[in-house]
Amino acid sequence: LTTLSKNVSVWGLMAIGVSFVMLLGCNDLSIGMIVSMLTVIGVITSNKIGLVPAVIFIVAGGVLAGVFNGIIVGTLRMNHFIATLGSQMVFKGVGLVVSGGQPVFSYNKTLAGLYDMELLNLGFITITLPFATLLIVLAAASILLKFTKFGQSVYVVGGNKEAAALSGINTTRVTVICYIISGLCGAITSLFIIALNSAGNGAVGERYSLQTVAACVLGGLAMTGGYGNAFRAFLGVCAMQLIQKVLYQVDASLANLQIGIIGIILVMFLLFNKASIEKKKD
Repeated sequence: LTTLSKNVSVWGLMAIGVSFVMLLGCNDLSIGMIVSMLTVIGVITSNKIGLVPAVIFIVAGGVLAGVFNGIIVGTLRMNHFIATLGSQMVFKGVGLVVSGGQPVFSYNKTLAGLYDMELLNLGFITITLPFATLLIVLAAASILLKFTKFGQSVYVVGGNKEAAALSGINTTRVTVICYIISGLCGAITSLFIIALNSAGNGAVGERYSLQTVAACVLGGLAMTGGYGNAFRAFLGVCAMQLIQKVLYQVDASLANLQIGIIGIILVMFLLFNKASIEKKKD
């Protein structure tokens, strides 16, 4: 359970961030490359000037990446799929250029110990720093969405963007903030990815984006926006990790089917979503 909780933590942090964007009816296909880019920046910075400056640079990088996505989607009104697909390439390019196209290894022992840092042993499970961080971020996200004016605005914008604008909601600001939250969650994730691999890699997150979106879909978030929450994204991640673990336990060769299963889940959801929209129109 401890190992599973650490795996859930890495994916869960990204899913919580992406859930904010999906609630708007948008998407963030760049989350994986944001994480990749920040692992490189984090390793280089921690090796040269220490852990604290590295954390500052990583958080700042996550915020800037979120602002960039928020501006091109919210302000410039570009299609969110095309926009974040383009920014994904930008972030990957930055990561590869900074790293010279090679993995960069971390020599900071404190940073390397973050992934396995144990905080509380409950017997049946050990609460590690990644899992504790996930729980804190999940609680904060749930409170933000349920009990704040901003959270209400997110659901209104996701339900009907035009109506939200007419009611006085600054839809551009809400969009930018949601992408910033996604970038911040990516920044936190990158710290634990560095600790897990003891390295930064500009291409390590190539498969993260699709699987993160699939986890949110599996948790019940609507890609059309306005329905779901951060906890559903967390449940989706738990379900996906459980599926992968069961496949591996049954037959190690079946673990190779996980990408196919993720694709099937997405296709089935999109078909169901299309049918639901057509039924509402009728």
